[in-house]
Amino acid sequence: MNKNNEFITPKEASQLLSVHPATLRKWAEQGKIEYTRITNGDRRYKKQDILHIAGIDNTYSRKKVFYVRSSNGKKELLDTQIDLLTSKYGAPDKVYKDKASGLNEKRRGLQSLLNSVEKDEINTIYVTAKDRLTRFGYTYLERLCNIYGTSIVILNPPQDKSSYEELVEDFLSLLASFSGKYYKLRGNANKKKFLDKINQEFQS
Repeated sequence: MNKNNEFITPKEASQLLSVHPATLRKWAEQGKIEYTRITNGDRRYKKQDILHIAGIDNTYSRKKVFYVRSSNGKKELLDTQIDLLTSKYGAPDKVYKDKASGLNEKRRGLQSLLNSVEKDEINTIYVTAKDRLTRFGYTYLERLCNIYGTSIVILNPPQDKSSYEELVEDFLSLLASFSGKYYKLRGNANKKKFLDKINQEFQS
């Protein structure tokens, strides 16, 4: 569930607002606070609304951040991404960087970014293109962020030469990994089994 849509009980809402439950009920009946009713008729309040009224709404305190990546490790490419994002969205609260392939799921910058998302510290992630975050599985990463109330904004400029070159580098990295696993196998039967499995994965 998106944390911004999380509902809480009257007791929890009263504690956050430091008021008696009867006062909360009165405010609800007067239309000062929105609520919904569950199956048994009890009230439930949207947590984000209560936090906002209490003056501790973390939507505005959470950070807007940039994520930039360069497969070849060139600082100029990272700086270019930061400049593009800054000119469009303004200065960020923090920039997460990686000098690694988009196929590498253990990138330090990406892991640090996701840790911050899970700690409810980030409101919006800005990137120049989807593949800066990941070459594959972007939908799953986006869904994870949405669960924690974090949105991803993509600038998505036309693919330039450097982006094309990065894609080639990532492809070659994938090919090298595949070749290494293939040639480590002993016997033609095992190699054939490996190729059949790869073929099945692509067809599924």
